[in-house]
Amino acid sequence: MSLDQLANIGEVVAAIAVVVSLIYVARQIGQNTNALQSNTEAMWSSINQSVVMPLATDRDVAKWWIAGTSDFDSLDEIDKQRHLLFEYNVLTAWWSIYLARKKGLVSDDQWGNNIRTMEMFGKRQAIREAWKSYKPLYNAEFQRLLSEYLE
Repeated sequence: MSLDQLANIGEVVAAIAVVVSLIYVARQIGQNTNALQSNTEAMWSSINQSVVMPLATDRDVAKWWIAGTSDFDSLDEIDKQRHLLFEYNVLTAWWSIYLARKKGLVSDDQWGNNIRTMEMFGKRQAIREAWKSYKPLYNAEFQRLLSEYLE
C-alpha cells in the first residue's frame, strides 16, 4: 500500500470520527437541555409552593393576602410594605420564568400557565402597586409583557 493510499484511508477514518463526535456532542446537548428544562420546571414548582403554602395553611396569612386583592389602600403602612415585598417575590418568579423562556427552557404549556397566572393575579391591587414600584428593575420587553396584565 502506498503512502497516498494510507493518507486517503486516514482522511476517511478522520472524517468518520468527526461525524461520530458531532453525533455524540449533539446527543449530550439534547440531554443537557432536557435536564435544564426539568430543573426549570422544578424551580417553578418550588416557587409556587413557597408562595401558596403559607396562604393555604395559615388563615391569618390568607386574610391578609385577600386584603391585598381590593383593599390595599385601606391597609396600614406595614401591611402595604409586606404586600409589596410579597408581590415582588411573585414578579421575580415571573421574571425567572420569562428569562428561562428566552433561553428555550420553558415549554409552551408551562409558559401558557405562566401567562394565565399573570392574568389571574394581575387583577390584584397589591401586585399592581408592586409593579408601579418595581417595574424599572426589568427590561423593556418584560415591562411590555407585564404591563398588559398589570396596568
